[in-house]
Amino acid sequence: MKSNNLILDKYKSRGIRGLIVLGITYFFLMGNYSMIRYFFQAGQGDLDISIINKCFSMGSVDKFLLFLFLVWNVGFLFQDKEKELKENLAVGEENTKKYFFSKVILIYGVSLIPMLINIFIKLIFYILYRNSFSLDKLIISFLYFITLGLLFTSIIFIMNLIVKDRMFAGIFPIFFMEGLILIFSVSELLISDKLIWVRNFLNFIGEKVLLIFNLLNLDFDKKSFSLWRQFIFIIILVLISVVLIYLTRLILKIMNFKYLDRPYFFEIPRYFIYISMSILIGFVFVNAVGYLIIMFIPSVSYVNGTLMVNIASLISMVLLFVFLEVLYKRKILNKDLVENNIEVCNEIQPCIGDFIEFDETTGFLNNNKTIDKEENFNNSL
Repeated sequence: MKSNNLILDKYKSRGIRGLIVLGITYFFLMGNYSMIRYFFQAGQGDLDISIINKCFSMGSVDKFLLFLFLVWNVGFLFQDKEKELKENLAVGEENTKKYFFSKVILIYGVSLIPMLINIFIKLIFYILYRNSFSLDKLIISFLYFITLGLLFTSIIFIMNLIVKDRMFAGIFPIFFMEGLILIFSVSELLISDKLIWVRNFLNFIGEKVLLIFNLLNLDFDKKSFSLWRQFIFIIILVLISVVLIYLTRLILKIMNFKYLDRPYFFEIPRYFIYISMSILIGFVFVNAVGYLIIMFIPSVSYVNGTLMVNIASLISMVLLFVFLEVLYKRKILNKDLVENNIEVCNEIQPCIGDFIEFDETTGFLNNNKTIDKEENFNNSL
């Protein structure tokens, strides 16, 4: 389809702006600015290897900022998302496949090319100061930066094909991950002794979840993490990114045309988002308010108070989910039902009157004119 062949041209201006913004951002987040400043200050004298290692790693704040800028970039390149999806889904699977590959080239290209440029800058300084740090450290850091950018872009990309709002599609993964860390970090302190089995279960799951997030925050120091394990970890992240890209292709294949005007393009992910939001909000706010109230009621013991807060937290999660579900169905689905009763006529969804015509004298269907109208419409397409 012509629109698919022109998609890269359509976003050329936005792509160039994205390359410039991300190129400057990566220059600071990947430590190139700090590295260049330190090398020029130190000269050819004794170099502090610990400072150099920081320039080849990325801290938690840097990763958070990297994710936010990639959220902006993917949303910036997903302008007119609903219109593009409608146009391509209405034509057929082959056109949808072309649309997918053109979007992958555009979004991943703009996200990763500035990273490759900043890696090339590091390579230049490695050649100049190759006696100051090892080649394996350089290679691992390069692979780590690319893998991190690939993983973050894949998460944001797939969320944009699930959620209509581009900003929420990028913010929700952060909200979800930080919420999990918060819950599993403080669950041992907030769960009542009378619910010891719940506490033990959360501790067991929390150890595995926190281990995964801690791996993402490693500084890839050989003293704490062997070179072989670093390489295995990078392979795992790459495989996760590949799976997400495949799921993105699958989502486009099964996407329902009529859901594109809703805030969520799929129902199962919507339930997952609502459940996650209900658990995180219910747990955090109810526990915070509940423990403040317990502090001012001396007659309530700590054990009984924590149990009451836990029960109230569970009830609030259920009520919040029900509230979100009812609100969605009343304000969104009812609106869809009203709109479905209105005849919408366009090149994608023609009106029934475009195909049929009744004889004015007999009142019966005029087959000849009906067939002519349908043939004219097909020829126009």
